[in-house]
Amino acid sequence: MARTAVRALPRPVQRLPFWSLPLPAGFTSVAGQALGLAGLVALGLAVRLWVLGTSDEMNADEVIPGLMARHIASGEELPVFFYGQHYFGAVEAYLIAALFVLFGFHPWLAVVPPLLASLALIPITFALAGHLAGRPAAWLAALPVAVPPPILAKLYANSGGGFSLALALHGGALLLFLQTFLPPPPSAPARRPLLWAMAFSLVAGLLCWIWQPALALYPVLLALLWWHCPPLRQPRGMALAVAPVLLGLTPPLLYNAQRGWPSLTQLAHKYGAAAGTEGAPGVGSGTQALWTLLLIAFGGGNEAEGGANPLQGALVATAFPLTLLLLRTAPHRWPRRWRAAWLLALVAVVDAVAAHGTVRHLAPAAHLGFAFAGAALALLARRLPARPLAQQGAGALAALIIVVAPNLWLNAHAEGIFRRFVARASEVQGVVAALDARGLTTGYADYWTAYPVTYFAGEGIVLAPSVATIWGERVDRYPAGTGRVNSVADLSRLFLLLDDRCSPLPYLLPLEQENATYRLERIARWYLLWNIRAPPEGADRAMVKWYRVITSRAHC
Repeated sequence: MARTAVRALPRPVQRLPFWSLPLPAGFTSVAGQALGLAGLVALGLAVRLWVLGTSDEMNADEVIPGLMARHIASGEELPVFFYGQHYFGAVEAYLIAALFVLFGFHPWLAVVPPLLASLALIPITFALAGHLAGRPAAWLAALPVAVPPPILAKLYANSGGGFSLALALHGGALLLFLQTFLPPPPSAPARRPLLWAMAFSLVAGLLCWIWQPALALYPVLLALLWWHCPPLRQPRGMALAVAPVLLGLTPPLLYNAQRGWPSLTQLAHKYGAAAGTEGAPGVGSGTQALWTLLLIAFGGGNEAEGGANPLQGALVATAFPLTLLLLRTAPHRWPRRWRAAWLLALVAVVDAVAAHGTVRHLAPAAHLGFAFAGAALALLARRLPARPLAQQGAGALAALIIVVAPNLWLNAHAEGIFRRFVARASEVQGVVAALDARGLTTGYADYWTAYPVTYFAGEGIVLAPSVATIWGERVDRYPAGTGRVNSVADLSRLFLLLDDRCSPLPYLLPLEQENATYRLERIARWYLLWNIRAPPEGADRAMVKWYRVITSRAHC
């Protein structure tokens, strides 16, 4: 029987839309990771700006680096430390000064360096968590940094002490340390540990200048490198590895050598204060307060205002031991991850011990906790009897319930969380306009009023912080400004800006005793005492009495 030849008809070609075409191998992971991180950074920026607008605050501590930056940009000064202190390096002030040089003076430029540093924390935390439990853990760990509670989001934009910059340098130094300490993956080329150790020391030196608690961490990590890396056991290798740290430490070392090592004295006094002394009732003090402070830090709050996410705090607190346990008992042995986990856990312990006993100083340990939280969720999800995609979805759902949703809720209610201990930035700008309209340029106020007004006025108005605050403190961080005000001998050219929680009567009595006239007005959150005019025969006495009351009262 003859076979009939059948001609195969060509199949119609199905044209797929361009968005459904498969991406080349390798592009998916690299491009997808970059786009995902870019999305998290954009989300992080939106959350920070949202909270910054809600808080509407730039307090005295935050404007000091801005004043420093103005003096750096004009060539007047080259400070090494935060004004009025012998610790907290001035690196961030130099970054702000560069912005002033490029764009001119604008008060809110002071938040740009801490904002950018805090956004860099997102990929840094991503990378640290990746060392613990791979990419699923990395994505989960980045969420508390991208979507923080309002108190932590405000700290990220805080320019008063270089917190965000220190956190970014801390994370960067740890990544370089892990690159030096951990063996490379089997498929990776051989590393040169000495070069990585030098890069680690360079970043650690800048960190130690900005963030003095890191001085306790660097020797511990250096000792581990000496023990583990043969090239560093040679004198030449160790010398090369340590030399870069001196680049960052040169300014503070020269500063202290010329002044009798005041940083050591101040730090000893700082560490001598009991933990929890800045806390609210219920926090306690001393060693027992450390656990409470750590839970608050893990939840992204602070001891004065609260605002922590308790679910996040509990997750981070349990994540340290849980991650170590899950890695140790994993069916697949991950020696690199296990080694990275105990190293970072050790770092967190050192960070906690070296902190000054306040939540903001425990932030480095808390951010390591975020990496462990991502690792714990990812490792727990791997234990579920499900497909990998379902496991990753379970981890993401847990992070959404524990971290993202509560933090967004807290941010939406941030107005009720911020305690408003000091004036809003908008109120400061309003009083600056009022003073300018009256032609007033020199006066007295308390610390929390004097420096914000001086800064927002671009130093066209200068206030000396000679008045005690309602808490009874007097802090003069820039004596040159105080000297400028004290040099004014004419009462009519001086004014008093008094917190409206204080009574103006004690400041009126010495003027009335000398038959002086004055004007007293209420502006926003202050009493403004100005247009003071005393009879010629009593002007000097009125000036002396008035100044004595301003500078001697225990409380405003």
